[in-house]
Amino acid sequence: MKTFRYEIILGSGERLRGEINAADEDAARSRVLQMDGTLTRLQAKSDWFSFERERSFSPEDFHLFLIGLAPMLRAGGTLRTALAILAKSDRSQSAVLARNVLALVDEGRLFSEALADQGDTGLIVSEFVRAGEAGGGLERMCTLAAEFLAARISVFKEIRSSLAYPVFVIGLAIVAILILMVFVAPALAPVLPDTGEAQLVKLFAAAGAFIAAHTTWLLLGVAGLVALLAIAARQWDVTAQMGRVAIRLPILKTLWRDLSMGPASRAISALLMAGLPLTSSLRSVSKTVASPFQEALTELAERLDDGVPLQLALQSSGRYFPPEFERLVLLSEASDNLALGFDQAGVLCQERALARVKQLSAVLGPALVVGVGGIVAAIMLLLLSSLTAIGDGAL
Repeated sequence: MKTFRYEIILGSGERLRGEINAADEDAARSRVLQMDGTLTRLQAKSDWFSFERERSFSPEDFHLFLIGLAPMLRAGGTLRTALAILAKSDRSQSAVLARNVLALVDEGRLFSEALADQGDTGLIVSEFVRAGEAGGGLERMCTLAAEFLAARISVFKEIRSSLAYPVFVIGLAIVAILILMVFVAPALAPVLPDTGEAQLVKLFAAAGAFIAAHTTWLLLGVAGLVALLAIAARQWDVTAQMGRVAIRLPILKTLWRDLSMGPASRAISALLMAGLPLTSSLRSVSKTVASPFQEALTELAERLDDGVPLQLALQSSGRYFPPEFERLVLLSEASDNLALGFDQAGVLCQERALARVKQLSAVLGPALVVGVGGIVAAIMLLLLSSLTAIGDGAL
């Protein structure tokens, strides 16, 4: 018997981790699937701390998979035939995803269940597909899921593009300082007089000499730290921990809230358009967002189940929701078009988040250039003044 560790997401949105004994992975999977939840991770205990990461599919992989699958379903092809064609198409990750899903479908699993086993993005895609399996039209829901992922990918591309320049400036500064420490300062230190400025240069040179002499060990230390962080990321929900910290910081609170609730609100809208009830949509989307927004959406669904009107439920459960979220949702409820209200709230949150990121980048970029330039300039002035001292001593 082997011991397997698993992680499932309960119907309430809570993540549950535990261990189970089984003869092999298939037997362990069968037992875990009998629990009331969605399986997100299953791994042999002996491999739990291994450095090899489990295969994870990105939103881009799922997007390519869905835009390839939907036309074949629209043309009248069966699900299995479409998956088989995608699985043989190329060696991309989307083809690997198709092969994984096809293998699970051949075992008798539902398409939505097979997708839910493919990582965090698979969870939200599975909710769209589940709505299609329930009568919303599988091809239509695959198209809606692809459109949702395309919008989400576009948002994060904009964010990465906005932050690229500040990251480049920081990296360039680190390289410049290392060059001065490792190559320039050690060459000057032996010939400098015993002045105050020279002592600073000698300390700088000593630090550079230490880095040069222990480069291998320092690189191994950095690699070990990265490995430990990777293990920690697999063991604990790092995004949730970051969310709990960010939501308490005045500067990051609004940005984190918009980045989390924008995609979530649009996903709720898409599921409502597919015919899912509001409470089911809220619970489904709650599985795809980090804490504390996960708990907020779950609490909102529970209050609606208890018969609390939407306005009162939002007031009591919506401390983590953007103000526009409540206003637009209530206005759309009055016009009997909740899906439109959630979609508009999501678009507004995403656009505002992008605007804030661009503003932050516009301020951070010049500030980093000035700050980093000042540090490098100070080091250069220190070195030049030391050279001047050498010349004065020679005279």
